[in-house]
Amino acid sequence: MAAKSTQDVFANIAYLDATESVAGTLTFAQLAMSSNLIGEKYAIIIHKAEARQHNPYSDFNSSGDVARYALTVTNSITDITDLAQPEILFYADIARVDLGAAASGLFISRPWIRDFMDLPGGGLLVPADRLYLGVQGVGLANVLRMSMRLYYSVKQLSTEDYWELIEARRVMRT
Repeated sequence: MAAKSTQDVFANIAYLDATESVAGTLTFAQLAMSSNLIGEKYAIIIHKAEARQHNPYSDFNSSGDVARYALTVTNSITDITDLAQPEILFYADIARVDLGAAASGLFISRPWIRDFMDLPGGGLLVPADRLYLGVQGVGLANVLRMSMRLYYSVKQLSTEDYWELIEARRVMRT
C-alpha cells in the first residue's frame, strides 16, 4: 500500500475514555478525529498506547473478576477477546487472582503500556476515522471505566489505499 506522503514527523497524543453502560456490558467509545481534509484520506500510525483502569481496587470484588479492554476499528463486534477478528487491533485482560491467604496480594503498576515501535513502519497503520476503545467487566462490583492515551502520527493516503486499508481490517482472516 503506497502512501502519497507522511504528514507528521512528531508524535501526536489522542485520548479515549470508555465506561460500560451497564455492568458486564461490552461498551465502545469512538476516537473523535477528523479524517477528511479537502477530499484527502488519512490513516494514523499508532506508536504506543497507555491504558488505565479508573477504580481497580473498588471494581474487583473477588478472585476471578476481569476487566477487559481492546482497541478496535469497529463497534459492531460482540466479543473483544476473539483475536481471529481482524477488527481487533489488540486486547488485554486485567484479572484479580487471590493467592493463598486473604491478606496476600500484589502491587499493580499502571498505566499498562503497549509499544508498537518495533513493528514494520514504526507502528500500527489504522484508519483515522474508525478507532474505538471497547471495555467489558466480568464479575466486577461496578461499571468498568478505562481510558487510553495513544501516541500516533498521521499518514496521508490515496483514496484507493485508504479503502484498501479499510477492507484489510474487515476481511483478513484465515
